[in-house]
Order: sequence, then structure tokens, then C-alpha cells
Amino acid sequence: IDGIPLYADGVNEKGLCMAGLNFLNNAAYNKPRVDAVNLAPYEVIPYFLRLCATVREVRDLVKLINITDTPVNTSVPIPYLHFHIADREESVVLEPTADGIKLYDDPWDILTNNPPFPYQTSRLSCYKNLENRTPPSTFYEKKLYSLGLGAYGIPGDWSSPSRFVRGEYLLRNLSAAEGEETSSVFRVLEALSVPKGAVLTENEKPHYTLYSCCIDAEKGEYRVRRYGDLNSKGATMDDYDPLSKEMKLLFF
Repeated sequence: IDGIPLYADGVNEKGLCMAGLNFLNNAAYNKPRVDAVNLAPYEVIPYFLRLCATVREVRDLVKLINITDTPVNTSVPIPYLHFHIADREESVVLEPTADGIKLYDDPWDILTNNPPFPYQTSRLSCYKNLENRTPPSTFYEKKLYSLGLGAYGIPGDWSSPSRFVRGEYLLRNLSAAEGEETSSVFRVLEALSVPKGAVLTENEKPHYTLYSCCIDAEKGEYRVRRYGDLNSKGATMDDYDPLSKEMKLLFF
């Protein structure tokens, strides 16, 4: 918009990945301060991807920033976001709140939309019984009628907390042969994506997953699958000139 790229997610040439997710009603932005690096919400992702190679470097830089309530222009609403940041080794969650900018370690390697990250992780304890094995029969003598009963009770709705639990279960049990990592990630994302018509907004419009993407931090590869398309399209860092100041449209 107006020549400004509005990134939903991205990866840089060092393999640092970042995504902004909806954090409505909990994100708190400030007015600009003279003692901080002031960033509009749409500037947060390019700022860190421009200056950082690792999550460790992100940790140091977070101490300097102030996220402001600045829109890209007067006709576009301010996006209220929290951010998932990952490299090859670890991931963290950045949340701008009324109590300041919080940076959480994310050993679960997952984030969904609002509510706040501590609430999301606290709910995982309610599902610690989930497993991918068939559970033993403790009081019912007949044979079990189906595989998959170890995950019985996993939330199947499309709310953010339920998708967080479902995604974490799938990540913990993900099995991928060499060369199949990307397709396996898309399998997980399929289980979290919202089909068109399953969820309606307050004004009766369908709320659904427009696209899913997978970033390979080792290869510097970004693959995306749009809604309604079973095939993914991808690009790598080799597809662009790092010295160019021009935006390059690789696909879509």
C-alpha cells in the first residue's frame, strides 16, 4: 500500500523467520518515544528480518523498540498483532501488551491468533493425556473399535486456543522422512486451516484461511498454498538479487 510492503510473514537470507498473527483486544501500542526505536506495526517484521540473523539477536533488539499506534495511511485500520519468531534452533513469541512488550520462549514452536501466549500454553495441561498410541482398555473388555482413540478429546473447533492444542499435538507427533518435511508441515497446517463457511464473522461473512505457507530455514525456501489450490508454489533466496531495491513478485 502506497509503496509500503505489508508483510504477514517472511524469512531472510540467514534463515530467521517471522509471522504476525491477529492479537485483537490484547495488543497495546504506544505513542512515539524519544528514547526508543519507534516502529509502526507494519514495520516490525521487516525491521527484525533486516537486522537480525538469529533469535538471540532478536532478544537484544527487542529491548530497544517501541511499537506505535501508527497506521500505514488514514484509510487502513491499524493491525493488532503478536509475532512468532524462529530460527533453526529456537522460537519466541513477541506480544505488545498494556504492561509492555513481552518476549516469551516458545519451546512448543507454535502460535495461533489471540488470546495471549501464556493462556494458550496453560491450556496444554488439560490435554496431557493425548497420545498417538491406542490406549489400553481399563474397564471395558471388548476390543477397541477404532485406531486414534489415544487422541480422543482433542479439540476440533476452529477457535485459536483449540487450534493451538491441535497444532501442538501434531507437531509433537510429526513423522517425516527425509525430503518430506515440507509436505508434512502442510499436513499440519491443513488440520489448522479454517474451511470457507465453517466460521462466520459478526457481519455474517465467511472467515477462512486464505493461504498456508511453509518456510524451510535451512534452504531459505518459502512455499505457499492458496485456498482452493492443493499445490504449493515456492521460491528461494536464489530467485532474487539481494542488492536490488525493487520488490519482485515471484508468484500469485
